[in-house]
Amino acid sequence: VCPVFCSPLSALPMTTALAPNQPLRMPAEKVGSLQSPASSNPRPVMVHTKSIEEVLSPIAEQVSMLIVLDEQARMQNIGMPDLTPAAEAIGKATRNLIAVARSSIVTGDETLKAQMIPACEQVQAAGKLFMEASAALRTDPHSPPARGMLIDAGRALLAGTTNVLIAYDAFEVRKIVSLGELVIERLASAKTIASLEDLVAAMRNISQSLIALAQLADARQEEMLHAGLRTRMMVANEQLRKSSPLLVSALRTYIQNPSNIQAQASRNFAIEQLLSATADIIAIARSAESNDGRFGEHPGQLAFLFDSAISGLIEPETASFAQLQEILHQLLTEAAGIIQNSQNEERAAEMQAMATTVRSTAASLDPNDRRAYLSKTDTLAATLVRLEQRLRDSVIAEISSAFIDSQPPAPIDDVHECAVAGNMASLTAVMGVYMEHTERLCKAAKHVETTSTDIKRVKMVEVTVLQIASCTELVRNAALLLCENPQNKAAMEHFVLVKNNWTHRIEVLKATINAMTSPDKVVSLIGDSVLRQVTHAAHAALEGDVESVRVIQKSITDHLQHIVATCSSEVENSDDPSFRSPIQRALDSLRKVTPSFFEKLNAAVSNPGNQLAARSLDADVAELTAAVHMVRSAVKGQPIAPQVEAPASDDEDSSAIPGTPGMPAPSTPATMPVTPKISGPLGAIATAAKSLKRATAGFSKKQNPVVASARAMAAQLTSLAALQESTMAEHSKGQLIATSKAIAEQAKEIAKSARLVADTCLDKRIKADLLFLCDRVPAISTQLKIMSSVKAAATGDTNEADSMLISTAQSLIDAVQRTVSTCEAASLKIVAGPQSGASTLQWRKKVNRYSRFVPE
Repeated sequence: VCPVFCSPLSALPMTTALAPNQPLRMPAEKVGSLQSPASSNPRPVMVHTKSIEEVLSPIAEQVSMLIVLDEQARMQNIGMPDLTPAAEAIGKATRNLIAVARSSIVTGDETLKAQMIPACEQVQAAGKLFMEASAALRTDPHSPPARGMLIDAGRALLAGTTNVLIAYDAFEVRKIVSLGELVIERLASAKTIASLEDLVAAMRNISQSLIALAQLADARQEEMLHAGLRTRMMVANEQLRKSSPLLVSALRTYIQNPSNIQAQASRNFAIEQLLSATADIIAIARSAESNDGRFGEHPGQLAFLFDSAISGLIEPETASFAQLQEILHQLLTEAAGIIQNSQNEERAAEMQAMATTVRSTAASLDPNDRRAYLSKTDTLAATLVRLEQRLRDSVIAEISSAFIDSQPPAPIDDVHECAVAGNMASLTAVMGVYMEHTERLCKAAKHVETTSTDIKRVKMVEVTVLQIASCTELVRNAALLLCENPQNKAAMEHFVLVKNNWTHRIEVLKATINAMTSPDKVVSLIGDSVLRQVTHAAHAALEGDVESVRVIQKSITDHLQHIVATCSSEVENSDDPSFRSPIQRALDSLRKVTPSFFEKLNAAVSNPGNQLAARSLDADVAELTAAVHMVRSAVKGQPIAPQVEAPASDDEDSSAIPGTPGMPAPSTPATMPVTPKISGPLGAIATAAKSLKRATAGFSKKQNPVVASARAMAAQLTSLAALQESTMAEHSKGQLIATSKAIAEQAKEIAKSARLVADTCLDKRIKADLLFLCDRVPAISTQLKIMSSVKAAATGDTNEADSMLISTAQSLIDAVQRTVSTCEAASLKIVAGPQSGASTLQWRKKVNRYSRFVPE
């Protein structure tokens, strides 16, 4: 059906203009035969599946072209072109669409039948009206009634096709919901299973339902265009598949130990996991159908608050004074939790001082004193940028410390050992450590989530943390059951299964957070911690404090292992030999000097008064310090030498930009002249467009098509905002359509340039993120074109169309901003050469009012 709808109306010529006194003519019989179908206003629909996009996009394009042709004819007083060939093609396409739609009724339910039949009749009537209007215009190209009916026909065709697509998509959702409800019903009966025979019979039915539901969820996930919903569906489906064997194990263990509380708790947990996954699949499917925003892509809460606060400070029209004060209050409340958990006292004190400055400055703001207000908001915005960077440093150090404690032997390994030994007293002690460690890990992960702008992974962290918290209780129950029955094979198998499930969730969390954090920042912060511990260990050794040396030595070993693992991951992630080789050399140097340092440390603590041992230890401290600095420089992409002077730590220099090793932010003068605020449209689209302009303001657009296209898109989106807020007079509909098309073209240019950067990027992680965005930006721009066509074609109340148009524009702006920042990071790790167009992109920094406040 789709290709037939793509007939090139734009290629049709306009007829000549009327003579000054020439009357408009149309045969009376034609006027009487043209009747507009009822309820022809197109229904605004979020294009959430590939099938809907493939069918609706070309139809919306043709309706847009009709509106433009009609608008030109009215404004220029010229006739319409001959649309008969296009009408015949559209008639054929509508017949095909109706045939496919009616065939779906055979396998559908009563609801589908009730919705599909009138939708097909609407499409059929629209196609007939289009043929009659085209024939009338062929007779009289200047007839206003015929032109009006032609637009009505296009509007009705768009509305009818939308109704057909929505009806069938709703049927697909109902299939998932119906099967999900059947799974829930069968899982509820699982608690009544009391024998192995019942287990076999029940699991046969449950397994069949689970397999069918997983297949439907897979198919739905493949269809989804919304990346956030697609990820959520994948996560829920994975949980469904992994929890199925867990249910069998838990039920079998319970049947053999029906009076054991832990066995019963494990059974209930396994059932709840499957119920939760099934409920998620149902909710996600329904969310796409109803455009529910609960599963949308959003930055972390604290990151969102920082962005809102900074925007409100430098662009007062984006938030009222009361709203700004409320945002700052929420921001400081959220930040307080991170500051309290900081393990670095010096950093915590610095963050607390910044928070105090923000609070006192915010309290002194007086919007009535314009000049003083602008001066203070500039200072406040700059302080917020620094505070946000410090908070991110703090959470990276916090999560890294939690990951270090998860290295083998981890607390869960101690739980396993005590449970197998049947030692309840020891198990109780190590279980407390395990539970405390998991709680600390989840809290640190939540802090990473709330401070991150990586909307692709924020939701994944949130879901994984919830899964780990739930799985932790299951591990506890399984361990207690195994400790009470150490010889029970079913109890052993059940514990191993839940332990592996917990470990898998931890690995998923690690992988997700590692992709959200800058590796060079991790290495730098952990390296600072290592150097502090080395100094403390040397002092303790010289004082003969054996116990302190033993504890610190274990901590240094764990921290160095984390550094090595992070650097090794970076080596594996990169295809650039000039980046990999220095890291490998630096790691070799670190591995070489570490055993010698520990040997000298033990010798010094054994002979605290021996000056020779002390001097030998000092020499190894210097070598280990130099080796750590070598690793830090290498992972940042900076040149290294056998002896490297200690660079300024990240705690002393906040100008480094995450994801851009070795590229400091521009220094700015202490005072800058106050520039007038930008005026223009004040709606949500205009606000988001200013956000895009601010994000690109720090770079020159010369020799950088990504920045140039993004800057042009920001201007076009500002125009779109003005058109969207207008009363949509006849002459502005064509402008709305033309502007949305121009935005879509800019989106294609951005994606094209970004793909060129991705193709030559040697960092696999950044490359994957950029390719994801290259697909997402054009997809959202297509949605924007469709929504613009729907708004232009609609008559009367357009609030629903406005809401979706705003939401789509905001999503597009966010995706473009992420593309710009990811391209900048990727451009630092590209294959240089004459064939590499990406290597010609210049990321020259500019210093202006906006660039001061671009968050690092």
